Amino acid sequence: MSEAKTASGSYSQVPQKNQDVEMTNKKDGDESGPSSSAGAVAAAPGDDVICLKPKMTLLNGITVIVGSIIGSGIFVSPKGVLENTGSVGLSLSVWIISGIFSTIGAYCYAELGCMITKTGADYAYIMESFGPFVAFLRLWIECMIVRPCSQAIVALTFSFYVLRPIFPDCDPPADAVRYLACICIVRNDIASNTIVRMGKKPKSNDVAASNANGDAICLKPKMTLINGINVIVGCMIGSGIFISPKGVIQGTGSVGLSLVVWMLSGIFSLIGSYCYAELGTTIPKSGADYAYIMECFGPFLAFLRLWIECMIVRPCNTAIIALAFSFYTLRPFYPDCDPPNEAIRLLAIVCICLLTFVNCWDVKWSTRVQDFFTYGKLLALATIIITGIYQLALGNTGHFTFDQDPMIEKVDITTIALSFYSGLFAYNGWNYLNFVIEELKDPHKNLPIAIFTSCILVTVVYTMTIIAFHSTLSVSEVLSAEAVAVTFAERLYGWMAWIVPVFVALSTFGGVNGILFTSSRLFYAGAEQKQMPEILAMIQVDHLTPTPAVIFMCILSLVYLASKDIYALINYVGFATWLAIGLGVACLPYLRWKRPDLARPIKVNLIWPTIYIAASIFITIVPMLADPKGTGMGVLIILTGVPVYFIFIGWKNKPKFLQNMIDGLTLLLQKIMVVVPSEKSEKL
Repeated sequence: MSEAKTASGSYSQVPQKNQDVEMTNKKDGDESGPSSSAGAVAAAPGDDVICLKPKMTLLNGITVIVGSIIGSGIFVSPKGVLENTGSVGLSLSVWIISGIFSTIGAYCYAELGCMITKTGADYAYIMESFGPFVAFLRLWIECMIVRPCSQAIVALTFSFYVLRPIFPDCDPPADAVRYLACICIVRNDIASNTIVRMGKKPKSNDVAASNANGDAICLKPKMTLINGINVIVGCMIGSGIFISPKGVIQGTGSVGLSLVVWMLSGIFSLIGSYCYAELGTTIPKSGADYAYIMECFGPFLAFLRLWIECMIVRPCNTAIIALAFSFYTLRPFYPDCDPPNEAIRLLAIVCICLLTFVNCWDVKWSTRVQDFFTYGKLLALATIIITGIYQLALGNTGHFTFDQDPMIEKVDITTIALSFYSGLFAYNGWNYLNFVIEELKDPHKNLPIAIFTSCILVTVVYTMTIIAFHSTLSVSEVLSAEAVAVTFAERLYGWMAWIVPVFVALSTFGGVNGILFTSSRLFYAGAEQKQMPEILAMIQVDHLTPTPAVIFMCILSLVYLASKDIYALINYVGFATWLAIGLGVACLPYLRWKRPDLARPIKVNLIWPTIYIAASIFITIVPMLADPKGTGMGVLIILTGVPVYFIFIGWKNKPKFLQNMIDGLTLLLQKIMVVVPSEKSEKL
């Protein structure tokens, strides 16, 4: 690669060396080549020809043929050959004759390939000799049947042999083999689609023009008001409403008090979102409270917030919701027992990998997925709510009291405060649109409308859903249920009970997509401020998505899937999460005092941030008395960010060899993912 880093330290926009495309000028006599300036290719506008370039050596060619021939066949075919020959000697003859047959065919193809030097092999030769009809039939069979079947067979063989050591006494479960094969195929598809041709220009309609000399590669506002509402609703309504009822009822001890907690949690979130509406329109930067804390209280506190959120909270949430998706998806296939743990985790991996690909490919794809599954989850909850209303009309109101259930040993101020953690976990996500505000159209108008609409809608839906659950289920039944919604459906829907797990799967799938979409922007924002690796602030040149940040978020989520108790991690940092959001809200009065000159399209009465900050102190301080061990673990997790900050961020004069290693790794990843710094990153 030619000088990939400029004097200013920024990485080149397009790698210059070893490009996979050859840019030539159509004009005769014009021999202009790549510009000497980093990141540019000199060519007259509209006159560039993009073509495949011959780079494969003899050794590469041999490797391609040998690597393609030796796949799963040598491990799968011996049984079939021996079954049809009946003896080892005859089977050896078949293997030798098959090799000779293939060699003769390859010899013939050598002449054809030298005469008709076109990509496509026999498809190109048949097209040249017998015309398009016969060639199309060959293409159809190869593309629609032969190649996909071959890929599936090889992937299944890979899965079987990978899982075989784990099951020494029996064959691996068929479901596990197939799920791992799915992961293998999905990951290869992501790699093959992400590693695109170096130097290929972004599509003109996908790039925001910044100056007369060229186009800027940056995140572009593509989200409408409806997309914004769907992002918030889709992030808030995930697995929380199906997981949290048990935690809330444990801390409150009665249905009446649990409903109070659910409504107060919604009001609390609405007040916070109201404050964030002012902050988001005053400081229109991706990163939400991270950006606000950075602006007000400096890089150290902002980094601690970033560290906890990026390294633990978001990937843990993604893993938990993906597991909920897997459980509810597989539940109808195991009506008499819980699905196998291995199958649940493997399907969760497939879910995360698939949505990672969607978020890497196109912002519009991810918002469309979010829109579709948001409507699906609202339909699911509407079904439960309508059923609950019918139950109430029949007079099933006996569970709605403030009487403490005998199964609950203790209810006091500390347990009630802890119950808010479960309630607020379900409402978590109301601030997620602030993380992607730079991709929202007309944010000054659309941001406040989106968050108000979403928070009010979710509060009403959640409260009505809890009422519906308790129109049928008692406190003890909720506490003993592994999946509250499934128990509810089994009690009321009979043979149609499968529809609720399907609806919940839709809900949680959309929740994973929303968290991946918004969380990757938090990594991106942190990298722009030099508090995360520089590669995470880069944009994929074709798709204009923060691909490195999305993939990094995916990897962390997959790591947490291997943990035996990821729910404990969420509890450990629960108080830190709400403390950080409270600190974000505290930025509002701080900026009113320090920066009264800032433009504020929305101006919030200071009584609301005061209420929110006081409530944040309550739900972070009081649980310390009820769970000092968990709080202590949370503090230790936060403190792990301190040495990381001083070593990797505060330490500016790193040894040259260490800096060269970091730069080399960044350049390698930049080439693999075909990513460049956004123009905004350069300006910062």
